[in-house]
Amino acid sequence: MDQGRRAVIEIVAALVCDGNGHVLLVRKRGTAFFLQPGGKREPGESDLDALARELREELGASIVAGSAKHLGMFEAPAANEPGR
Repeated sequence: MDQGRRAVIEIVAALVCDGNGHVLLVRKRGTAFFLQPGGKREPGESDLDALARELREELGASIVAGSAKHLGMFEAPAANEPGR
């Protein structure tokens, strides 16, 4: 890794809201951080396929057809992987 450059981890995440403005967050066992549900893509997976898989694995939930919207691409330090 170059000095000053962080290793990049690309993930997908869901912003799940209800009609009252409540937002769903999850916390991995043994961590202190609350995060949006989601995770890393498997090789060859589209963003939507990865998100559907992560929601199924983490929450036992599925995406309602046509309800997912791309909100953007964002960059931030990884919560559970220092230096990334």
